[in-house]
Amino acid sequence: MKHSWQVPFDNAVWMITFTEVHVHSLYKVYALLIHLLPALVGDTALLAIGQKPRKINKLLDATSYFRIRQWAFSNQNIIHMWKKLSEDDREIFDFNISNLNWDLYWRQGLMGLRTFVLKEDPKNLPQTIRKRYRLYWLHQCLKFFFFFIFLWLYWLAIISIF
Repeated sequence: MKHSWQVPFDNAVWMITFTEVHVHSLYKVYALLIHLLPALVGDTALLAIGQKPRKINKLLDATSYFRIRQWAFSNQNIIHMWKKLSEDDREIFDFNISNLNWDLYWRQGLMGLRTFVLKEDPKNLPQTIRKRYRLYWLHQCLKFFFFFIFLWLYWLAIISIF
């Protein structure tokens, strides 16, 4: 997620976060609380000011099967093939994944997604980065607010018992 700071998206309505969930029912609870309810509030606000609501939930549902499972891939054939190559061939056909610069890979991949799929202008990147920081602080304030609401409700429950 660190790359979302360097290459955020223009039309983001909230900060990108990642929570690893392996149980489908827990995923549904998270999706309801963290995604669906805030989206309903946002869509209601958009409708109230006469704008068209966004339809983001379809992507989450379509990819949930792949996101909530653990996947294991084997690369034994690649390793075997790499070991069979001579040093000269290894320089010509450098497909050793351990030499890959993952930070550059993800940054360029997100820039490609931004530019060619989402059709966002790279010139807007500085403004979008500033927006990303505003969304981050809004997210932190909201978490702080809900934490204190939870503490307050917990305190009310405790003092009503005793």
